[in-house]
Amino acid sequence: MNFIFKCVRRTIYIYIFCFFSLTVSAQQDSVTNLPNFLFPSFTNCIIKFKTGELKKAIVNYNVVDEELVFQQDNTYMTLESPAVEVIDTLYVGGRVFVPFNGTAFYELISHGNVNFYMQYKKDAEFIGTSTAYGVKSRAANATYRKQIYGGATGAVDLRIPSEFQLNTNNAYYLEKDGSMHKFSNKRQFLKICSDKEKEISQYIKEHDTKFNSLANLKSLVDYCNEELYK
Repeated sequence: MNFIFKCVRRTIYIYIFCFFSLTVSAQQDSVTNLPNFLFPSFTNCIIKFKTGELKKAIVNYNVVDEELVFQQDNTYMTLESPAVEVIDTLYVGGRVFVPFNGTAFYELISHGNVNFYMQYKKDAEFIGTSTAYGVKSRAANATYRKQIYGGATGAVDLRIPSEFQLNTNNAYYLEKDGSMHKFSNKRQFLKICSDKEKEISQYIKEHDTKFNSLANLKSLVDYCNEELYK
């Protein structure tokens, strides 16, 4: 039985790190400070698998497609959902990310009996192409398609096409009692933590908590974990 488990585990890792040979390479100077990526450049990270094993990699996170992009030399690779499912945690520059909903990763902002997550997301909106007179031309039913894969020329462009603009659509989540809850304002937060509504309302009032401030919300959830849900 142990031999079978080791073979299965080895197969999983081979699948994750070797099936990327289908991808193609891009120019190095074309993958820095891209608005569709979370980090300014590809960054060293540590991947912790559910088996406890650790692996080093160089990654960035595509906030439009909500997926990890790996760099190996000048080759750029993505993970499909079955491979993501064996990952437990991603550590990038002192920040912690965990997999959610297929290929997405959310940042763990505050950890305790109540976990606070940030979903980084941007939506690609078609704004048209410029004509000879500088007028934007809009095509019917134009939609964004993933840019990670190369075409017949063997070139890949990780940038969003110029005829699309990106709109930030980040979201906050609380994980409480084993369930994930999306929130964006005080009312929704208090509904999730209704058992401590009085104490949390008092904290929000005393500290003038702003729900559009990630730092304010981290302090609020830290208070909940340290004082209310110990």
